[in-house]
Amino acid sequence: MQLITKTALSHNEKEAIRQLWNVEYPSVIAHKTPASFDAYLAALEDQNHALVIDENQVIQAWFFDFVRKSERNFAMIVSRKAQGRGLGKTLINQAQTHHSNLNGWVVKTKGLLRADGSGYPNPKDFYLKCGFTILEDQIWKTEAFESMKIRWTSGH
Repeated sequence: MQLITKTALSHNEKEAIRQLWNVEYPSVIAHKTPASFDAYLAALEDQNHALVIDENQVIQAWFFDFVRKSERNFAMIVSRKAQGRGLGKTLINQAQTHHSNLNGWVVKTKGLLRADGSGYPNPKDFYLKCGFTILEDQIWKTEAFESMKIRWTSGH
């Protein structure tokens, strides 16, 4: 597996990541069209992307951090095929060496399903092991689900 870092994604990379997003994340947050994913990315400032590419040039993991509302945020997806190999931890550790804090969101709603009908596993425990704190008083609610904010701060 190869790690590639960049500040902008090609059209083909965006489409591969959108498809990975739609396979691995709950179906209620799918980006049904490339335009939807482009709009999501366009609204975020100061983006840094890390792609993990396999021997067939397929993206198996994507981490990106960005600024939204004056805070450094991140999102990460690791394909089921590549989970359990330490890729997520490696990507988080890399970001933690470059930033003094990271903010993200983890799904709070139980029982959400992926597009293939399988259950979406909550990554909360993974992020706790990586040193994040759950800010349970900061909830993001939509009609379909709720998420809780997580934060990592250097030295804490």
